Amino acid sequence: MKKTLITMLMLVLAVALAACSSSSSDSDKKEGSKKTSSEDVLNYYMDLVSTISDKNADYSAYVSASTADPKPSDKELADLAKNASTSAQAVSDALADEKVPDLGKSTDDFKKAVSDLSAAYADEATALKQTPVDTTKADENLQKASAEISKILEDNGLAGSDILTDTM
Repeated sequence: MKKTLITMLMLVLAVALAACSSSSSDSDKKEGSKKTSSEDVLNYYMDLVSTISDKNADYSAYVSASTADPKPSDKELADLAKNASTSAQAVSDALADEKVPDLGKSTDDFKKAVSDLSAAYADEATALKQTPVDTTKADENLQKASAEISKILEDNGLAGSDILTDTM
C-alpha cells in the first residue's frame, strides 16, 4: 500500500514538474523571440544595405558628381548617367529578387518597402536614360521607400536610418 501511494505521489510530482517546466520554457521562447526580433530586423537591414551597396557604385558616383562643385562637363555627366542607369537597374533587379525572411510583425512591412525601393530604383534607371535627365519623381519615390524602412526600424526599437545614405 505504501509503495503504491509513494509511486502515485511520485507520478503526480513528475507530471506537475513537467507541466511547470513546459510553461516556463514557452515563456522563455516568447521572451527570446522578443529579444531577437530587433536583432533580426537589424541584421536583415544590414543585409539589405549590403545587397544595394554591392550593385550601386556607378549610381553613387553619378549622384556625387551631379551635386559636386564644380560639376563635371555635360559629356562626363552623360557618361556617368548611362552607367548609373545600368547600376540602378541592377539594384532594382536585386531588390525584386530579394526574399524577406520571417521578421514577425515586420515581414509584410519590409516586403512592401523593398518592393517600393525596387520600383524607385527602376524609375531612377529609366529617368537616367532620358535627355535631359530628370530624376525628381524617382528621387521622391526613393525617399518615400527609405522613410518606410526607417519607420520599420523605429517600430522595432531601433534608430531610424536612411538607407540611401547608408548605401552611398
